[in-house]
Amino acid sequence: MKTALYIEEMDKFISTITNEGMSVIGCSDEQIKNLENDFGVLPQFYIIFLKRMGISAGSFKIESWFFYKDVYDINEETRALMEENNVSPPDNMFAFLMHQGYTSLFFIKSADPDPAVYSYTEGAETADINLTFSQFMKAEINDFCQ
Repeated sequence: MKTALYIEEMDKFISTITNEGMSVIGCSDEQIKNLENDFGVLPQFYIIFLKRMGISAGSFKIESWFFYKDVYDINEETRALMEENNVSPPDNMFAFLMHQGYTSLFFIKSADPDPAVYSYTEGAETADINLTFSQFMKAEINDFCQ
């Protein structure tokens, strides 16, 4: 997905949420800098998400760990879950979502601004979900809005 289209999709979604009376809060530049100090350079499309709705987005994804306050726990717990199940965490892995403690989504940090998304579910191997981060976000937003 092109950057401008991704930003447009995110901004439309933010308008939908705020028009329903819910708040959307993005991360500050300092919060993003702190993440990058601890995890290394993050992909452009993930940073766009963080800046626009990285703190909260109404009731979007409230059933999962997904937002800034959970990032450290998501990464720690995903690595621990993999290691408990004898799965080696990929080099440069950054986990951005954990659902109910048994499944996580992550990408491999690289120069790609819109990286491929992978999943890990307890007791299984890691799997490519055949979506980039922007495609994942678009699919989740579409599901939420239906």
